[in-house]
Amino acid sequence: MALKRYSYIKYPYSRNGWISFALSVISLLLTLYVFVVAIAGGGSTGPFHAACGFTAVVMSLMGMWFSFLTLTEKEKNYLFGLIGGGVSLILCIVWVVVIVNGSRV
Repeated sequence: MALKRYSYIKYPYSRNGWISFALSVISLLLTLYVFVVAIAGGGSTGPFHAACGFTAVVMSLMGMWFSFLTLTEKEKNYLFGLIGGGVSLILCIVWVVVIVNGSRV
């Protein structure tokens, strides 16, 4: 008969996980904003919107970095770090596709 193990220790959420999650959410909102403005403007945007897009790319890269730092912490809950890292990775892929397709037009 196998013994069941119970653990009453709750691991706190990782601090870097929260940072990664926040950066990915802000990057997602900026990306959506830039895409909506670009679609509404027929593909032409100004320098402010280009700066918002660049900021979204940098924030998603930093979100992936903080997600990596989350996984190096011991005895922490990695949930928000993994969600933030996944969203940031998807946003980076989307931006690479948009930039490559935009340069061919």
